[in-house]
Amino acid sequence: MTDPWTEKYEKMITDVAQNEAEEAALRMLNQGASLIEAEKKSGLSYEQFRDLMDRANRYEGEVICNGKLRSDTQK
Repeated sequence: MTDPWTEKYEKMITDVAQNEAEEAALRMLNQGASLIEAEKKSGLSYEQFRDLMDRANRYEGEVICNGKLRSDTQK
């Protein structure tokens, strides 16, 4: 039986990543790499990595957590 969280984050990687470098960065993070490690090893610039993290965080809040993170923090 596959862990539902694993499936959700795998879908996030395929939905959010716009190229191979972004996919590599998200996979590294999913496997426990630090933010700096994922940025450097993926070859993304600081700006590219920050954009990726913004998109990933938005996806996580809106899709994986069904908008609950955003609405809970805005109360």
